[in-house]
Amino acid sequence: MGRHAEPPAAEAAIGGSLGALAGMYLAEKQKRYVNAEDQLNAMIADVRTYNENAQALIAGAQTVLAEGRRRLQAMEARARQGQATGEERVKERARVLANRKVVDNAATGARDQREMFAAARRTFAESKPGTSTRILELELQAYRRNIDQLDAVAQAMARG
Repeated sequence: MGRHAEPPAAEAAIGGSLGALAGMYLAEKQKRYVNAEDQLNAMIADVRTYNENAQALIAGAQTVLAEGRRRLQAMEARARQGQATGEERVKERARVLANRKVVDNAATGARDQREMFAAARRTFAESKPGTSTRILELELQAYRRNIDQLDAVAQAMARG
């Protein structure tokens, strides 16, 4: 589950890039909103939007998973009756694996986005020590759970 292991230099570059994006994201919020509460509320709204998008993606991926399983079962039944070729079976399995790759890529993108939001939250909290970021933290936790669900759907696709 999760991101594939990266070499240390690549991991550092990814972390640096996410940190830079978090800084730019936070700077945009500070430029757009004068007070800390409005900045924080805008960040919370952004994470909620990403959570809603992740939930829609999960629902779509679960539908694709169910359809893929149905198609594979039908293909296996046809194969047992001698009505499906080996090539058809290979193509159907390839379709399922391609769907898994799409879900894996979506989860990786969501994970990176979540890390960027988390870095922005940390920077914000450090620069505004009297402002509670608890609601934002809860939204980030929900986003992590959604990403975990995406990973679970991708793994289920791999099992067929």
